[in-house]
Amino acid sequence: MRDYLRTMKKSLGGATVAAIDAFEKRQDLELPAPYREFLLQANGGKPMLAEFMVDSWGSSRVTTFFGLVQDPSYNLDRYVEVHRESLAITLLPIGCDPGGNVIAIRVAGEYAGRVEFAPHDFVDRDEVSEVLPSYPVARDFDEFFAGLQPDGAFD
Repeated sequence: MRDYLRTMKKSLGGATVAAIDAFEKRQDLELPAPYREFLLQANGGKPMLAEFMVDSWGSSRVTTFFGLVQDPSYNLDRYVEVHRESLAITLLPIGCDPGGNVIAIRVAGEYAGRVEFAPHDFVDRDEVSEVLPSYPVARDFDEFFAGLQPDGAFD
C-alpha cells in the first residue's frame, strides 16, 4: 500500500469509509481501489511533486486534488456537478491544473481506473457536443501519483 501522506504538501485529512461509501452512493459509482485508498489517507490536497506528462499535449501539474470536504475549493461533489456536462459520463474529476484543466479517473468501462487529462480549452463551444476530449496519463491512480515529478522536470 502506497503512503500518500508522505508526499503531500497539504493533506485534507483522511476521509472515513462511511464518507467514501456515501459519496459512491450519491454519485452511483464505485471508486477504483487505489483512488479510494488515497481518499482514506489524504482526502485530497496539494502534492509536493506535481508535474506530469500528457502525450500529444505536453506537461502539466496538479495544483489540487479534490476531496470529501466542505471547502468549495476542494469539494469533490462540487466538481462532479461543475463538470457533469463537460466530461464523459465515465470520468470523475479528481483534480485540476493551474489552467483549470481537469485530471480525471475512469470509474466504469474497459479502462476503469485509468487517470486522464481533459483540457477545457480544446472545446469549440459552437459545436453540438461540448464533452471534453481526454488523454490517458496513467493506468491507475498509483501509477499517476508515483509518476509525479518536480516542477520543471519536463522542460
